[in-house]
This record gives sequence, structure tokens and C-alpha cells, in this order.
Amino acid sequence: MPACVGAARIRDPASGGYIESTEPIVLFGESGTGKIHLATALCVAACRQLRRAWFITAANLRALKLLRPGGVLVTCSCSHHLHESHFLEVIAAAAADSRRTVTLLERRSQAPDHPVLLGAPETAYLKCLILAVH
Repeated sequence: MPACVGAARIRDPASGGYIESTEPIVLFGESGTGKIHLATALCVAACRQLRRAWFITAANLRALKLLRPGGVLVTCSCSHHLHESHFLEVIAAAAADSRRTVTLLERRSQAPDHPVLLGAPETAYLKCLILAVH
């Protein structure tokens, strides 16, 4: 760790202070290093403090920028911590950041052999959006 970055600075995001100061947090690294798990943990910590938080993957931003108008984006979230309404907000924010408009064509969920059990919200984990990009 560089000398200019103290240990407290590394642990600080869980306090949620970045939300109040409107500082973005960027998690960058190789595939499979836990960036999504860390982002999810930070969002859960923020929600426990009654704050709203979400994360956008660079993949969604990049896909929206790469697709030509009329293209179709299929994007999914496999975390029960991210409710569908928040997932839609995240994609809308990514579209705004990429200066694109998106239209929801279809919503999908997990296959019937992975049923959603009422009273067990963690079983409603897969959210899939099929979007037209304009």
C-alpha cells in the first residue's frame, strides 16, 4: 500500500462517509478478485445506515457506449441484495452517463427449476433486463 494511503482510508468506505461527501468509489482489478462482493458489501453497509447506494459495473457503461442506436443490451444481476427497482435505477444512471436512452423490452428471472419462495427474498436473486438502446 502506498505511504500516502493509510489503513484508515482503506477501511473508511464502510462508514458511508463517501456518500455524504458525494465521492465515487472505483473498484478496479482482475476478474474474480471480489470487486462485486466488495461493492455489494458497501451497499449493504450503506443500507443498514438507512442510506441509498448502488454500483454500476464498467461492463454496463461500456456496453451502452459501444452499442449503436437500435442495439439490444441484455444485462443481469445475480444478487438478491439488489432489488429490481434499484437495478433499473442503476441502468438508467449508466444510460445517462453514456448519453443514451434505453427502453425496457423484457424482464426475465431465473428458470422454473429455481423457484422464488414467498417469505425468502434471497430466492429472487436473478434479474435480467433486455433493453433497446437509442
